[in-house]
Amino acid sequence: MAYALIVTVPKTKSSMLESKFTNCKSGGDIADLLKKIDCKLAELSYNMYNNIVLMLNKSVPAYKLTQLLTYRDILTNKQNNSDYAEHFSVEDIAGKVIRLTAGCSPRCPEVNSACIPTTITTTTINCAITSGEIICTS
Repeated sequence: MAYALIVTVPKTKSSMLESKFTNCKSGGDIADLLKKIDCKLAELSYNMYNNIVLMLNKSVPAYKLTQLLTYRDILTNKQNNSDYAEHFSVEDIAGKVIRLTAGCSPRCPEVNSACIPTTITTTTINCAITSGEIICTS
């Protein structure tokens, strides 16, 4: 699923830039969005737990948490019934979910595959033990 960022530049100077993520393909992948929401909710919950147990001071924004739970509820119901909340399109929700779940979380590599480097290098090293010393050649 690919998304594009469209920035609208208003003609009046008093307005700010408006941005919206749009889906490049027709329709949205609700399952992928639900995975992103679940990953971010797990990250925020982990921060909240550590704040209590370890007396840390990590940010846990309640507004973001509430929005993610609301979008998760809407997307779950839309997955089962396409007519549910028909005034909210999946593309509009996708833009908001991407904005709210921005940032890399190493706890969810299947969701944020771009966050984790996947370079693989193979090196063969031959080692031998002679007179108590280890000698290696590559």
